[in-house]
Amino acid sequence: MTTVAVDAKPSPPGPPVRIVASAPLHGDDDDHDDLYGRLKSLQCQLEFIEIQDEYVKDEQKNLKRPRRR
Repeated sequence: MTTVAVDAKPSPPGPPVRIVASAPLHGDDDDHDDLYGRLKSLQCQLEFIEIQDEYVKDEQKNLKRPRRR
């Protein structure tokens, strides 16, 4: 039979954690440019995905049609 020892004493608390924001939410032009670039990138991705979606819908419609020969 195996015996397991459990230490019932709580561990001492660590140092307090301080959360610091890495950049302000407003004001910096670089942040604005980064957000604008990200917006444009996401818009391009969305447009590409919408085109793919239309293509897949057309292909599914064509596959449902019976073959005529």
